[in-house]
Amino acid sequence: MYLLERGDAIVIGPDGSRLGSLDLMRLGARRDDVFLTKYIVYRDLRNRGYVVREGYGIGNDLRVYRRGEYGREDARYLVMALEEGSRMPASRLTRSYLRALNLGKDLILAVVESRGDVVYYSIAQFNVRGMS
Repeated sequence: MYLLERGDAIVIGPDGSRLGSLDLMRLGARRDDVFLTKYIVYRDLRNRGYVVREGYGIGNDLRVYRRGEYGREDARYLVMALEEGSRMPASRLTRSYLRALNLGKDLILAVVESRGDVVYYSIAQFNVRGMS
């Protein structure tokens, strides 16, 4: 879809007809309820110059490489894409954070606002012991 929007590719359906962005969006939404949210985050990261690949599952939607490191280093970030106002159990966020931690990666929460802007939040452990 990204390449189609940029004009770098065309997509042909099973019947030989050309598919547009809306057609691909419908296909993606059939397979994944949050396809559009994930795509908006993917497009934003690509437009910022990052190399983006599919995540490892368990809530980690995307792997993101620092600029210039793709092919030389492992992905540095795991990104979870969320729509503004959506709810997520704390247990899911905890599982994703621990997964990222075990893989030696930083977890980033990408929230797609109602206008389509993406805001990125770095997730880190917070310990409340000893606080007064």
